[in-house]
Amino acid sequence: DFIAMLSRTLSVPIDREDMFRVSRSIDDILDTLRDFVRLYDMFGIEGVQPEMLKLLDAIDDGTDNLEVAVHAMMKNPRNIRRAAITAKKNRVRHFYQDALAAVVNRELDNSSLKLLELFHKLNEAGASVILAADILSDGAVKRSH
Repeated sequence: DFIAMLSRTLSVPIDREDMFRVSRSIDDILDTLRDFVRLYDMFGIEGVQPEMLKLLDAIDDGTDNLEVAVHAMMKNPRNIRRAAITAKKNRVRHFYQDALAAVVNRELDNSSLKLLELFHKLNEAGASVILAADILSDGAVKRSH
């Protein structure tokens, strides 16, 4: 019993490689959002598009659930997969497709190209949320949590 307790205490909920990959994916989310803000400023976009708000809200929800999964690693490893699955269920891809349709179904101009690039950046961030969630979930499965 003591050995089992000790091994649980000294082992991490997911292996180091997976922790590094999660860290890298979270860094990719932040880098992509930074790029989005830079482009938004460079493009001189006036106001915020409703589609952008939906995308940003979905990314925010996904990162909130990633945070829950990361905290679960130390407090309750059995909840890692549940939180990771919830993070994956964000609707970024769906909102991205809606945003693309809204732009291409109107007269295309210079601002359309700017919006398409901005929406693409937000979709990239959402894909990184999903990747981080997949890594957490896979890592938990490897350790049988």
